[in-house]
Amino acid sequence: MDTREILNYLPHRDPMLLIDRLTDVHEDRATGLKQLSQNEWYFQGHFGDDPEMPVSLLLESMGQTGAAAILSRPENQGKLLFLAGMDLVEVERAPTPGQSLRYECHLLRFRGQSGKTQVSCFCGEERIAFAEYTFVLSES
Repeated sequence: MDTREILNYLPHRDPMLLIDRLTDVHEDRATGLKQLSQNEWYFQGHFGDDPEMPVSLLLESMGQTGAAAILSRPENQGKLLFLAGMDLVEVERAPTPGQSLRYECHLLRFRGQSGKTQVSCFCGEERIAFAEYTFVLSES
């Protein structure tokens, strides 16, 4: 699923859409991809000569991967997903320009209109971040 398709499921638009593609979308898992370019707006003011992706945006991009995967399910089309909480957040380091990020999302629980996902962010083979996201679905 490319950016144009992701726009069908997430309300986020440039500059706040923080994932480029979704691959391997299945009932209980999905993989998201993001290529970080030097021209990303957040690199311009985040530590000047030593730019890095703000951790808050890294966690947001991880959450967007799970949200897009859940909202792409036929029974959830047309709904909105709201973040209700984050648990077990671990960030080893912030990514920098030129790096490729891979988000591996696993659905842990989904009952009624709420659920929980687990997302790991990798740069190459190195896991740089992890979090569990609690979400609630709502009619749009």
